[in-house]
Amino acid sequence: AFDTVSGAPAVGRAITIGDDRYDVAGVMPAAFAFPTADVDAWIALPAGGAEMGSGLDLVGRLRPGSTLAQAREDATRVAREVRSAEWSASVVALEGLLRDDARPAVLAALAAALLVLVVACANTITLMLGRSIARGREFAVRSALGAGAGRICRAAIVEGLVIAGGGLATGLFAAWAGLQVFTTRAAAVLPRVDAIGLDAPALLVSAGLTLAAALACGGAAAAGALRRDGAELLGGTVRTATPGARRVRAALVAAQLALSIVLLTGAGLLARSVGALLAEDGGYDPGPVLVATLQLDDTRFVDDGTSTVFVDRLLERVRALPGVDAAGLGNVLPPTDAPTQMSLRFMSETRNETMTLSFGAVTSGFFEALGTPLRGGRRFAVQDERAETADAIASESAARFMFPGEDPVGRATPYRLPALGITADTRMLGVVADMKYAGLDSPPAAAVYVPWQLRPMGRAHLVVRTSRDPAALVAPVRDLVNELNPSLPIPDVRTLDDHIVGSIAGRRLQLAPVVAVAGLALAVAMVGLFGTLGRAVAERRHELSIRAALGAAPRSLVGLVLRGSLAIAAVGLVAGLAAAAATGRGLSSLLYGVSPYDPLTFAGVAGVVLAATLVATIVPARRAARIDPLVALKED
Repeated sequence: AFDTVSGAPAVGRAITIGDDRYDVAGVMPAAFAFPTADVDAWIALPAGGAEMGSGLDLVGRLRPGSTLAQAREDATRVAREVRSAEWSASVVALEGLLRDDARPAVLAALAAALLVLVVACANTITLMLGRSIARGREFAVRSALGAGAGRICRAAIVEGLVIAGGGLATGLFAAWAGLQVFTTRAAAVLPRVDAIGLDAPALLVSAGLTLAAALACGGAAAAGALRRDGAELLGGTVRTATPGARRVRAALVAAQLALSIVLLTGAGLLARSVGALLAEDGGYDPGPVLVATLQLDDTRFVDDGTSTVFVDRLLERVRALPGVDAAGLGNVLPPTDAPTQMSLRFMSETRNETMTLSFGAVTSGFFEALGTPLRGGRRFAVQDERAETADAIASESAARFMFPGEDPVGRATPYRLPALGITADTRMLGVVADMKYAGLDSPPAAAVYVPWQLRPMGRAHLVVRTSRDPAALVAPVRDLVNELNPSLPIPDVRTLDDHIVGSIAGRRLQLAPVVAVAGLALAVAMVGLFGTLGRAVAERRHELSIRAALGAAPRSLVGLVLRGSLAIAAVGLVAGLAAAAATGRGLSSLLYGVSPYDPLTFAGVAGVVLAATLVATIVPARRAARIDPLVALKED
């Protein structure tokens, strides 16, 4: 909103974009991102702008009372009046267009959060049941002094409220801190990320869930206390939990483990999907490669005023930098920057096929810099860029479509596309591997490439392969661009690896909260197991001391505790893995290259849970092994 140099308000000031000057009419909010977050300024569409091509979208606000179906009918009617009776119009709600891609991930995160809440409540109930047993004598004394069941229940519920209130305060602080990190990472992935926050509805829901959890936990603890026989407690004849209470606590811990396993399995499958995407062969070698995106249209050029001269000089200077093995420029960049596409149909007496072909313009050295394999013929050379007629290079799929069963090298193309420089004199110089342009999770694209100098584009990607650390070339490349043309916008320079990882930012964003929630659920479940085993050792202290007095070795006492722990873990594992398999199909839309029933993921989760179980068992087992029978029996 202010000039970066003088600090004066920007509205009304003039700015230069390429060869044109514009007056700033207004300033949008910093969070405004339309159509994407990459857009920094908007200019009025020139007269006749509709003739610029088909890459224009119409945005309209519906009149109050109008429906999307009515808008679709009106748009179709207008399209048929303007074009032909066979035309129709696609009208979609902007809100749905922005949210549909993010909806599966949001729903998965919400389900994971609810499961963690269930795990935490079950854990609290487990611990409070054990605490109510330990405080059995206290409750019996209160009852003997005249405290009714209602008073005891209120005391237990108040205790649950205090615990839940502390959890609410801690959780809200953790949520606020987590949102700061999440919104920063999600700014380029999720729409309207600025609207995400701890608003009144979120606080009310959190408070309601806290109250429900407190009532459930406190009520369960009170019920456990009221079921005990007060006379026996006061007489000291009942010292431990009943077998039924032990089974209830063990079942709750097993349920926590089962829910944690469901979350861990989901996180493991998502992690495997990200790994499978990064391992995809996109038709290039993502080694030490640097990529710089250049915005060449609407840019003032010196000397003869053409971008081709600038590109020639830039490539010459970049190729002379130390450590540069190859450098080239093109208007395409896998795996996300798709070139121009066109559907072509081949008809003959024996063949009727249609294929969507992508078209790109690249310089010599482009394929070498990307590491795209050559399947036949040769790549572009400098002399091809100076030729009067543009020869072409095809990808494998495009070559098979245009020349089925034949060697395309040296043959004339069967199509005439003058707008792309493909004429009757265009011949195929070579064949390269198919590359992915619609994302790592998309199939490779059939493409045809022509020399960039003969068909220069407004947006181009400089690709540099080096034998050194590509990050060391960031500053030199930016300096060269600024030196050759100071009016060119500062290029976005990063490594090809960063570009590839950034292309799956949405999937990585889905993975982060699910992994965090799954880890939290496992930690909570382990706390519950640790508390249950610790309480069990304390309650069975008399039994364990007698066993020790009768000659039981510490190892056998440890084995006794360990068997109980593994029994609970086994029940949780069986139930959790079965539940994970049953719910796996719901994750199918979020997975890539991995089955929702992937055995490696299931085995890994089982191993993690068993290892965590053993860690949670160490302290209770050592406590059982250290029992001195003489001291324990004297205390009893």
